[in-house]
Amino acid sequence: RACAPLLAFLRAPGVQLHCDLSRCASPLADDGIARCAAVLARDASLRSLDVSHNAVGALGARELGRVLITQGLLHTLTIADNRLDCEALGELARALLRAATDAGASALTALDLSFNHIEAEGAASLAAALRARPRGGLRTLVLSGNRIGPVGAEALASALRADVSLQTLRLRACHIGDTGAAGLGAALLVNRALAELDLGANGISAAGLEALLGLRPASASASGLGLGSGEGSGLGPGFGPGLGLGPASAASRSEASNEEDDGLPTPGLLPPPGQGLALDRLFLRANVLLDSGLRTLARYMACNGFPKLRSLDLGQNGAGAGGLAAMLRALVCSEVTECLLDGPAVEGKLALSAACALLRSQTPLRTLVLPLAPSAAAFKSQLDFKSQLGSNLGADCLNSGSSNGVTDPGPPDALGKLARALEGNTTLTSLELEHFQSRLHPGFNRDFNWDLNSR
Repeated sequence: RACAPLLAFLRAPGVQLHCDLSRCASPLADDGIARCAAVLARDASLRSLDVSHNAVGALGARELGRVLITQGLLHTLTIADNRLDCEALGELARALLRAATDAGASALTALDLSFNHIEAEGAASLAAALRARPRGGLRTLVLSGNRIGPVGAEALASALRADVSLQTLRLRACHIGDTGAAGLGAALLVNRALAELDLGANGISAAGLEALLGLRPASASASGLGLGSGEGSGLGPGFGPGLGLGPASAASRSEASNEEDDGLPTPGLLPPPGQGLALDRLFLRANVLLDSGLRTLARYMACNGFPKLRSLDLGQNGAGAGGLAAMLRALVCSEVTECLLDGPAVEGKLALSAACALLRSQTPLRTLVLPLAPSAAAFKSQLDFKSQLGSNLGADCLNSGSSNGVTDPGPPDALGKLARALEGNTTLTSLELEHFQSRLHPGFNRDFNWDLNSR
C-alpha cells in the first residue's frame, strides 16, 4: 500500500527516469549488467543510465547496446571507469548504427566512456559509427582518460568533418599530442556545430596550438611539429605528471617573460577570413603552451578568431608574465565570461598592469583566476613589520592590533592596485589570486585579511 502511489506515478505518461547503478556495493560485472539491462528494457520511461565503476567489459557493452541503445530507450549513457576495450567499443558502435536505421528510435544524445581501456582502434570504430549517422543525434561524447593517441584523434576528426550534431567533445588526457591537435584543427575549420572542446593534459605545445587554430597547414604538421623529438607522442617535451610541466618546461617558462608585448596580430598568425573557430568553450589546461602559446592565442582572439567563445581554461600551462599579460589584454576586447589562468606564481609590473587594465574595463567577464603573487619586496616588508612589532611589543600586543608607532606597510602593493582597479567593475563576481595567501606568513592571515569581493 505504501508503494502504490509511487508506482502509479512511475507508470504515468510523460515520466522520465534516471537509473544510477554506479554506487553498488560490489561491481555488477558483465553478468549483472546483462540482467539489469533486460529488466530496464521493460520500462519505456527510462532515459538515463549510469553504470560507472562496475567492471563492465565487452559482454556488458553488447547487452547494453542490444537491449537499450538499439531499442532507442536511452538518451544518456555513462559507462565511465570500467573495462571497455576495442572489442567493447565495436559492440557499442554496432548498436549505434542499428539504432540509426530505425526511424522510430530515440537517438542517444550523450555517451560518456571516460577512463576505460580504449585505444586508437576503439576510437576508430566509434568514429565510423558517427560518420555513418551524421545526423544521428549524438551531441556529447566523452573519451577523457583513454589512450587513443594521435591516430584515434585523427579518426574522430574525420567524424567531425561529417557529423553536424556533436556539440561537446571531451578528450582530456588522451595522449593526442600536437599531431592529434592538428587533425582536430583541420576538422574544426569545416565543422561549425561543435561548441565545447576539452583537450587538457595532452602535451600540446605552442606549435600544436597553431595547428589547432588553423594557423599551420595540417599537411605540414608532421614535419613542423617536431615529431622526431617526441612532441607528437602525446607527451611533449618535458611533459610531467599533474601539471604537464617538467624540468625542460620550467626552464622555457622564462621565455620572454619580462618582454613587453604589444598584443597586436602578427602576420601569418591570423585566422582565415570568416573561418574563426565556432567554439563556445575551450579547455586546454595542463598542456605545455608556455608564453609563446598564450601569445599566439591572444593574437588569434584579437583578430576575432573566437567570435562565440565564452569560457576559456588555460591553467597550468607554464606561462610567465609576458604570455599572461598578452592574454589579459586580449580579454579586454573579448566576450569571454570565464577565464582560468592559474599556474606558477607570476610577479612583476607587466602582468599586474594588464590585470588592472582588464579589471577597470567593462567586459562581460564574471570569473577570473590569476597566478599573480606579491613581490618579494612586499613580502619582506611585511615580515620586517611583524618582526619589529614582535620584538618591541611582545606577543600579546602583537595580536592586539596596536602598532605603538611602528609603520604598517599595509597589504602587498599588487593587492592594493587590484583592489583599486575593482572599484568601478560591475560585472566580475569571482576573482581568485591563488598565490597571495601561500606567499604571506601564516600569522598574517588573521591580521591582514583583504577581501577583494567585498571591496
